[in-house]
Amino acid sequence: MKYHDSRGKILKWIAISAAALVGLRLFFVQELIAELIIFAVLFGCVAVVALVLLALDEAWQFAFARAETLLRSQRRLLIRNQISVDQSSAVNILTPILERRSTFHR
Repeated sequence: MKYHDSRGKILKWIAISAAALVGLRLFFVQELIAELIIFAVLFGCVAVVALVLLALDEAWQFAFARAETLLRSQRRLLIRNQISVDQSSAVNILTPILERRSTFHR
């Protein structure tokens, strides 16, 4: 009789231990899934920041290329037509005035 009681208790503890181990495994798997989601979100944020910086870099390169083209064309115009900068303006930057050279032939 004692053998059946102790055997029943042993089986009961084995079942409780097995349920606890299965529960711990499920908890561990849930933690792994949660960590995977967190790292995926963090990686996505880093990727978005990198893409924004890349887009800004491309925009700056495009803007500087356009500015360089504009300045080169202004330089050609300056050399060809002798454009001077207006010294009387309040802001003394790139206010072109066309000067016509009048040459007198004697």
